[in-house]
Amino acid sequence: MTDPAPRPLVTLSGTFLRRTARRVDLTTQAGRASARLLVAVELGRSMEPEDLIRACRAHGVGYVCAGHQAAHALAALCIPALPEVEGRH
Repeated sequence: MTDPAPRPLVTLSGTFLRRTARRVDLTTQAGRASARLLVAVELGRSMEPEDLIRACRAHGVGYVCAGHQAAHALAALCIPALPEVEGRH
């Protein structure tokens, strides 16, 4: 029995990110958190859980073990939090 051909990992294009988070203000922390949630939901809808987990492994994220965790981890990699303003705590 031979292994099936490996499926290519999906690369999140700028078009995908812009379309998914099109009405969200990415200049605020709340807006970025909202965009990450939208991207995670869309990833969960469009990819199989094992492909999401494989994509996480390919990006060095090894702690995920479920599809929804992987979707959120990938969304966080795509849309990082804004750096904190210096001097603000």
